Amino acid sequence: MLESNECIVTVAVATFNSQDRLPDISRCIEEQGRFDPDLKIKIAIFDGGSTDKTVSLAQSLGFDVFINPRGDAISAKSLALNLIETKYLVFLDHDEYLLNRGSIALRVRAMNKDSSIKAILTQGYFSETGDHTSNRYASEFGDPLSAFVYRTSSLAKYRINAFAKRLRVEYEDCTITVMRVGNGSPPLLCELVACGTLVDREYFIKAFPELTLNVDIVPHLYYMMASDNAFTKVGISKLDPVDHSTSTSWRQIYHKIRWRISNRFALNDPISNAGHKGRVLLIKSTSQNSNIRNNPGLRTVMFIPYTLLVIPVLVDSVYMAFTRRRFGYLMHFPLSFLVVFLSITYKFKQLIGLRPSLL
Repeated sequence: MLESNECIVTVAVATFNSQDRLPDISRCIEEQGRFDPDLKIKIAIFDGGSTDKTVSLAQSLGFDVFINPRGDAISAKSLALNLIETKYLVFLDHDEYLLNRGSIALRVRAMNKDSSIKAILTQGYFSETGDHTSNRYASEFGDPLSAFVYRTSSLAKYRINAFAKRLRVEYEDCTITVMRVGNGSPPLLCELVACGTLVDREYFIKAFPELTLNVDIVPHLYYMMASDNAFTKVGISKLDPVDHSTSTSWRQIYHKIRWRISNRFALNDPISNAGHKGRVLLIKSTSQNSNIRNNPGLRTVMFIPYTLLVIPVLVDSVYMAFTRRRFGYLMHFPLSFLVVFLSITYKFKQLIGLRPSLL
């Protein structure tokens, strides 16, 4: 058990018409609390304008309810970081569920024991045998460009190894692997505001006061932590997968890719700085190593020849399909060409003065 019953954790959930998800979230977090009765856990939702019964249902379930005026998930997570007062904060999307009932308690215990750990990720997304390959691909990489630039899997089966190849492992036990954070390593795709990640909220607010002013840098907490001169660590908990359903068809992946690419070319739009575009700028401004392996901006440019030369992207597609034992991963090949086509199209529109809109 935890040493003090004063240790309080808040689970922050961005919601929008999420009434069907809330009962499952409530049951999930109740199980976390039963694992260690001394651990006090609150749930807070940040609602982006639901038109169903999300808000009233959340109140009846005992959740703290905050209104998110801007409506998007990034703004909700920024509000959580700034408005919640507990030391620890868990970021959980409304379609994510912690499968290990001791997930939060074990990670809080590890952070209380080692104060240099500022965030502990879950093991990654759980993928069932019967789920659609589009869901597995989207959960693992997000899109073809991210797969090429970061080479970081978010699936539970691969996440720890992906991080350990880039970061120095400080120590590990049966519940957690702890690594040293550094900005000289090859770039990781690491978002600390999703997938049930537990963060030391007090550290981030104190070390990076700009978080109170700039909403859209919240998804880049890891890269900000990597730029900190202080000795900091990040952990990944073992046997701690997250259930997540993001897609049931390749059509949904197509629309998600269109949105992401238009996002990257939407000049001066706040949302555009919350994704890959803002991540690249932040890493570039803080990294001391500019070679192509460590520079996501250069790797982004290299995505076009990687795709148009055909052989590299074909080899990657076959490798993914073989190692994941899913023929659907061959869709990485046509989806990569889609990314190139959309990127060139939006860049051309930008050059002739047309502002790509967020889809």
